Amino acid sequence: MNPGILTVYRWELHKLRFQKRTYLGLGAAAIVPILFAIAVSVRNGHPNEVAFGRYIHQTGLAIPLVILLFGAVWMFPLITALVAGDIVASEDHNGTLKTILTRSLERGQIFGGKVLAAVTYAVVAILHAKRAASRISSSRDRVPALARWSQSATSRSSSSRAARSG
Repeated sequence: MNPGILTVYRWELHKLRFQKRTYLGLGAAAIVPILFAIAVSVRNGHPNEVAFGRYIHQTGLAIPLVILLFGAVWMFPLITALVAGDIVASEDHNGTLKTILTRSLERGQIFGGKVLAAVTYAVVAILHAKRAASRISSSRDRVPALARWSQSATSRSSSSRAARSG
């Protein structure tokens, strides 16, 4: 890589580090797996209705896999697009876009550094979501209340299926 791209990349990461939206996005990425695990535990549905549903309901070890699958299809592109748009829009809002484009770096180098910063942020957000999902799946076995809660939700689901079929 050209040193110009690395300079822009470091500067964009520095700016992202001091924005409140950065931490709100990372927090939201960590909350998504928690909400997913709660929804799966509470929902009275058949395990086959969701990808890896049987494994989610039995052990919870498939939660990180399902979250990463969702992240790869929806969350990663969405986060990348939002951050990339925000990086350029904030330059325009602050009135620094014209100044940056007339500096000694080429426009391609500036664009490349901004794209690398957006992709880096999205990867970090996905890793936060994966870490939260891994903690949830490992805590289902260690925390008896959560295990009882998910078992009672599963038993309610199977009893309601039996009542519907019988």
